[in-house]
Amino acid sequence: MPLTLEYLFRSSCHYAVFALRQSRIKKHWTDFYRRNEKELVELIEEDYPWRDWEANCSPEATAAFEFDTGIRILAGSDNRALANRYFARSIQIVNRIFGEDRLTAPGCVYRFPRNRGSATRTHSYAQAVLGQQLDEDALRSASRDFENHCLATHRREHLDEQTSFDWINAIHLALLAGDVERGGRLLTNLPEPFGYHERHRAVLHLLISLADRNDIRQTEDEVARELDRYYDDIRNPRKKRTKGYYMPPTLGPLEIGLLRDKYLTGKDGSVDWTRTIESYTR
Repeated sequence: MPLTLEYLFRSSCHYAVFALRQSRIKKHWTDFYRRNEKELVELIEEDYPWRDWEANCSPEATAAFEFDTGIRILAGSDNRALANRYFARSIQIVNRIFGEDRLTAPGCVYRFPRNRGSATRTHSYAQAVLGQQLDEDALRSASRDFENHCLATHRREHLDEQTSFDWINAIHLALLAGDVERGGRLLTNLPEPFGYHERHRAVLHLLISLADRNDIRQTEDEVARELDRYYDDIRNPRKKRTKGYYMPPTLGPLEIGLLRDKYLTGKDGSVDWTRTIESYTR
C-alpha cells in the first residue's frame, strides 16, 4: 500500500487500539495487586498450606496456587520480595509432597501420575523464576506423567476440552525441555475431541515447525505475528472465553509466553523469565 495520509491514519488508529488493549491488561493486574495487597501479605504469613495437611487430596494444586499467586504479584507490581516468598513456599510444599510420598496416598492416588507431573512442573518453574537453570530433565519427566495419565485413565473418545488439556500440558513441557521431536509426535497423536483448542493446535504446530526448521511454509515474521495475536488473546484476563474452551487462567498463557520466548524471541534456546513476565503483562 502506498504511503498516503489514509494509510498513516489507519496505521495510527491500529497502533492506538493495540496499545490501549495492552494497557488494559497491565491495568487489570495492577488493580488486582492493589486490591489484594493486604490479603496477599497476610496469606503468606499464615500456615494455611499445612493446616489439614493430611486431609489435602490435592497438595500439588496447593503448590500450583502458590506459584500462580507469585506470578500475579509480579504481573501487577514490583514487589519481587513478596512474589519470591510465594515461589519459595511452592517449592517447600512440593518438597514435602515428595518427602512424604503423598501423591500415591489414599485420596491422591487416583490422579497419579498427573499429580506428580503437576508438582514437578511447579517445582521446576519456581526454581527457574528464582534464578536457577530450568530443569529440562524434570520437565521431560513431567511431560511423560501427563501423557501417561491420559493414556491410563481416559479412552481417547471420552476426552473433553479440559481433560484433553493434559495432553497439551505434555506437549508444552516437551517443547520447553527442548524435545521438539517428541512434542511433534504428541501433537500428531493429540486425542479427539479437540474442540475449541484447534487454534492452540495450529500455534503449537507453528512453534514446532519454527523449532526444527522443517516443513515451515511461513517466514519467521509471519509466524511471529500469528503467535503474538494468539498470545494477546489468551493472556487478556478480561477476554470472555468461548464456551467449551479450557485453559488454566495463569499458567496456560504463561507457558505460551515461555515457548514464545524460547523459540522466537530468544536466539540461544534458553528462556528469559523476566522478559516473559514482562510480555505476559504488557
